[in-house]
Amino acid sequence: MRRAVQMTDPEVQNLWALVRRLLGSSGGGSSLVNLSRVLVVDGGFTGTPTGNIEAPYPTIGAALAQFQVGGSIGVPLTAEDAQSLYVIAVMPCLGGYTSEGGTLTIPAWRNIVLSGVWGGSGFAGSELGLNVSATAIWDNSNPGHGAVPPTSLASLTIDNLALSGGLTGSDDNTVFGAVTFTGQTLAFGLGGAFDTSAGQRMTPLSLRGVSVPSIDTGGTAALTTTDADVSGTIGAAHPPGILTVNGGNVQGPVTVTASVEAGPATRPLSFDGGVTTGSITQEGGSITGPIVVSAFFGATGSAVDGDVTSADVLDLVDCQIGSGTHAASTGSYRGCTFIGEVTLSAGTYTFDGPSYRSFFYAGGVQGPAVILVEGGYQAGAVSAQATLPDADVSISLNGQAPGTTPAFAQGGNRYVMPLGTASTVRTISILTGGGEKEGDTICVVIQLQGQPVRVMSVFASSVSMGASELLTAIFRVTGGEWTPENFGLALP
Repeated sequence: MRRAVQMTDPEVQNLWALVRRLLGSSGGGSSLVNLSRVLVVDGGFTGTPTGNIEAPYPTIGAALAQFQVGGSIGVPLTAEDAQSLYVIAVMPCLGGYTSEGGTLTIPAWRNIVLSGVWGGSGFAGSELGLNVSATAIWDNSNPGHGAVPPTSLASLTIDNLALSGGLTGSDDNTVFGAVTFTGQTLAFGLGGAFDTSAGQRMTPLSLRGVSVPSIDTGGTAALTTTDADVSGTIGAAHPPGILTVNGGNVQGPVTVTASVEAGPATRPLSFDGGVTTGSITQEGGSITGPIVVSAFFGATGSAVDGDVTSADVLDLVDCQIGSGTHAASTGSYRGCTFIGEVTLSAGTYTFDGPSYRSFFYAGGVQGPAVILVEGGYQAGAVSAQATLPDADVSISLNGQAPGTTPAFAQGGNRYVMPLGTASTVRTISILTGGGEKEGDTICVVIQLQGQPVRVMSVFASSVSMGASELLTAIFRVTGGEWTPENFGLALP
């Protein structure tokens, strides 16, 4: 039995309140007052349409046709007309809109809002009759016939509609065109690609709360996605210049010319298929490699997994880091937890103590990298990649101080002279200028027997070690100089 709909139902009240706002009715009279710049569409209407609430157009295409030459509205003949909004209010239709001929032709040099009237029930778009069997095409080129462009830009806003096809945008490089697609559930959106790559001035672009399979844009476009789901690529053939992501899921891969900024988000944020761009700044969410940037990759409170390559800077703070290879000119890890084995490529990487210990115990591989730990040896021991020889040597924290013995060019904060018999007195010099900071520490372990070994810094008096025991010397940076702090007999 069909249930009678009562106006006390909250969802119905919401729906009709929205209809009245759009169409200018107070709801108290016998007829509705029509707004001059609102056209109404209702697929169930069979009479003679005028576009008002009492005689709506039966298809979206019929409403859009009014903006063409010969239509009831026509092309804009003044800048004020071109700049002012027109709203096309689309009512739910039984079975949706299936008689659109496959195409919705959006008028050029106009500011159009194409809005599905939706009561906020949470059902999918097709169940509410706001599904449209069509692809939206917007050629924002001069329409001719004396048309006058808007004073700033043209725009297309699509709200709460589910298009079976995609959206394509183009222009003649004369007027900027902004595109916004929004939905209150992910059932709204596109079944085909969002592609404005043929538009030289199609920017800014915004997707909010909708789902799309892929995105391509012009190279100067600024694209923002908010709580949207992109199930495929962004910029595979034509990358945007700037991408801003506020929540939602991007399957990827993602290619962006200049920069990506992601988070914080109200919904979980994830990049699943890799990102290639100039720079990335991300807060929260997750990102999965391969991640390739030409300048900077920075993440705070994010889950980072897979390979990361930065031609310049890598800066991760409070991140959970999975397996992969990290390559950067300079890298920094603070407050990070490593849950997989990370291999470092050539470059200089700075860790705080907890991050380095997590890296080490997760099986991290130093490889050809230089590793600096804030606080030095006493915060996290980084053993030099070679043992000290039975010879005079000079060492430094990052291995790059002038005069460092070449065998120790990767540096370290823990050096070991292995068991053996010295033929003469040996000197180990600890140099400044190797990336050390105030309070950093370095440890030298002496296992050599025979002649004494002197461990010294350039600015501190030499310290002679015994000739027959396992000995350690710890130096600390104080006032910019390596100064002796502690000596012992036990191997640390």
